[in-house]
Amino acid sequence: MTFDEVITYFEAHAKPRNREGMARYGIDVSNTYGLNTPDLRGLKRRIQRDHALALRLWEHGSRDARLLAAMIADPMQLSAAQADSWVAGLTSWDVCDGLCSELLARMPRASAKALEWAADDREFFKRAGFTVMARIAVSDRAAPDEAFEPFLAAVLAHGADSSNFVRKAVSWALHQIGKRDEHLRRRSLATPRSLLASGEREGRWAAMDAIRELEGEAVIRRSGAATARRARSSKG
Repeated sequence: MTFDEVITYFEAHAKPRNREGMARYGIDVSNTYGLNTPDLRGLKRRIQRDHALALRLWEHGSRDARLLAAMIADPMQLSAAQADSWVAGLTSWDVCDGLCSELLARMPRASAKALEWAADDREFFKRAGFTVMARIAVSDRAAPDEAFEPFLAAVLAHGADSSNFVRKAVSWALHQIGKRDEHLRRRSLATPRSLLASGEREGRWAAMDAIRELEGEAVIRRSGAATARRARSSKG
């Protein structure tokens, strides 16, 4: 599909009534056609990878174009400067999360970028940093436990934030790291407990939310099973 064909599709399938529902969830609806995720994924299947088209769609600026751009861009072609530029242009948590999940967590040196962004004072840079950490914890099943120690250190150093968008991403990162295995569950529990001990009010919500999740029976069973599988694999 060409750029013009995509925009024509957006115009033909616009769902303006969706804007009200999106706004209730804190989504920036100032520039959107109101398309649903299945609509965009249908376009993704038709387009596959097209980095040049992704660049044009991102510049278009609409929520729908940027979400599709994240889906079809090539993470191997995305430069660090381009990634910084795209994060700097974020105005809505849903586009941030889509960008991180579909693209940024897959690009070369994603872990280093996540740490850099988490240390940034700008709201969506911080959210992007911790969201990329969460996505790496979910998708990179071969990563050793040691790879996540810098992420936990980043939570301690930069995770106390009053922004609702940031603290939810911090909690999400802790959840996903802690679900990998029992060792990381315990390490991830120690991190929010340290945040609480520091007395910083800004980190309290994320810390309490992570502790509730990581102390739940379902997570304990999951992390224990993952540890057992790893032990069997190492013996096999």
